Amino acid sequence: GNDNNHEPQQQEQVAEDVDGDGALFVGGQNDEILGENNDNDDPHDHEQHQQQEQQQSQFTKRRGKISYTAGSFGAALGLIWYALRTRQQYYLAMVFLTSSKWAYIVLGNAIIASCVATFRSTIGLFLNGLRPIEAEGLGDFFRWNVTETCLALTMFRSEMNVKTGILFLILVLCKCIHWCAETRRSHLTMTEEAVNVVIATDEDGNATSFWNGWPMLQRNYMGVMTLLHVCLVVDVIAIAQCAQDIVDNGPSVAMFFGFEYSILFVTAMSNILLGHLHFVDGMIHWAHEHSSPARL
Repeated sequence: GNDNNHEPQQQEQVAEDVDGDGALFVGGQNDEILGENNDNDDPHDHEQHQQQEQQQSQFTKRRGKISYTAGSFGAALGLIWYALRTRQQYYLAMVFLTSSKWAYIVLGNAIIASCVATFRSTIGLFLNGLRPIEAEGLGDFFRWNVTETCLALTMFRSEMNVKTGILFLILVLCKCIHWCAETRRSHLTMTEEAVNVVIATDEDGNATSFWNGWPMLQRNYMGVMTLLHVCLVVDVIAIAQCAQDIVDNGPSVAMFFGFEYSILFVTAMSNILLGHLHFVDGMIHWAHEHSSPARL
C-alpha cells in the first residue's frame, strides 16, 4: 500500500524534472542507451576505433608541425617570389635581394637551415643517427667551438662580408661532422670488433655458401671509415683552395680557414690510421682463430 502511494509522487517528480530540466533527464536517458550499446559492442571493434583515433591525432600533430628547415626554406622561397613579383625584372629583383636587410636575414637563415639539413642527412647516411650521449656532447662542442672561432675571426674583422660568413658556416659544419665521426670511431673501437666471421650453415652444420668462415667488415665500421675518408678529401680540397687564394691575393682571412682545415686534416688522418689499426687487429685475431698450430 505504501509503494502504491509513492508511485504517483515519483511520476510527478519525474514529470517535474522533464518540464523543469528536460536536458538532464534526456541526457541520463541517452547515457543509459549509450551504455547498453557499448555493452553490446565487440571489444575488437573498440580497439580498432581507438587505434584510428590515435592515428588521426598523430597525423594532425604531424600536419600542424613545421620543422625549422622547412620553414626557413619556405620563407626564402616566399621572399624570392615577392622580389620577382614586385620588381618584374631579374636585375631589379637581384638588387632588392642584395640590398634589403630583411633579405639578408631571411636568406642567411636559409643558408643556416641548409647546413643543418646537410649535417642531419650526412650523419643519418653514414652513422645512422647520433646516440643520446653523442648528441649531448655535440651541443657542448658546438657552443664552445663556435665561440672560439668567432673570437679568432675578430682579427680579420675588416674582411667580414657575406663570403666570409658562408665560409664560417661551412667550417663549423665540417668541424661538427669531424667530431661526430671521431666520437663514433672511438666508441666502435672500444665496444665492437671491426671484423665479423660469415656464418652460412644449415641445420646439420654444413656450409651453404663459399664465404662461410671468411671475415666481413662491420657495417657500422664501414660507415665511419667512409665518412672519415670523405672528410679527408674535403679537407684537402679546402686547404688547396685557401692556399690558391693566398697565392693570388696575398695574406687574408684565407690563412685562418687554411689553418683550421689543416687541423681537421690531421685529425681525420689520425682517426683513419687508428681505424685501420683496429681493422688489422681484427684480421690478426681472425687469422689466429682459423689457423692451425702447425702454420703458426
